[in-house]
Amino acid sequence: MAWLARTGLVCRGMLYALIGLLAIQLAAGRPDPRLLWIILGGFVALALWQLSETGFGKGDALDRVQSAGRVAVYLIMVATLRSVLTAGRTLSGDLLDLPGGPVILAGIGFGLIALGLYWLHRGAAFRFSADLAVARMSPRVRAAMVRLGLAGYVARGLIAILAGSFVVVVAATADPQGTNSIGATLRAFARTAAGAGTLWVVALGLLVFAAYCFAEARWRRV
Repeated sequence: MAWLARTGLVCRGMLYALIGLLAIQLAAGRPDPRLLWIILGGFVALALWQLSETGFGKGDALDRVQSAGRVAVYLIMVATLRSVLTAGRTLSGDLLDLPGGPVILAGIGFGLIALGLYWLHRGAAFRFSADLAVARMSPRVRAAMVRLGLAGYVARGLIAILAGSFVVVVAATADPQGTNSIGATLRAFARTAAGAGTLWVVALGLLVFAAYCFAEARWRRV
């Protein structure tokens, strides 16, 4: 399980780095579909990893519930990316077709915002350090990990809040035909000057958190 946890952290870092690269491509107006397929596979791997943590992890009941929640989030991302790659119905469009669909979609958006606020708090309060083998670090490594973790979690939280805000906007427009789907909203935003600049900032934040994931795989307390 220790080997699996460290491997999962490396995979998570690679996935965030790939999404950061995708954000750069979107900002430049040249997204690569092959990268989307790789990211989809990464989310499948992360879902399996968190599923194993739910069943066999060393954490308490709350840790297992959080792992189960991550499985759900990763599977939603898999469904969303698959609909984009196969030019099928978008997940947001499918949800809007359901009774109370806009409310469900808005709930997902507010859930992402709440998750982002949690990550911001986790970073600002240095709570991530409880998962690190601090006693085995030199003072220089410890200081570097604290700075990297703070920057990474703050960036991750802000990105989740931004993503949740987009989902809430889609729910508020309530257009099941997909003209105001999450993908369409993001593409329209990316074509604006502010959107391109935001994507560059998002890409930098994702790459910083990816670096933290790689470092955490080395210093994780398992």
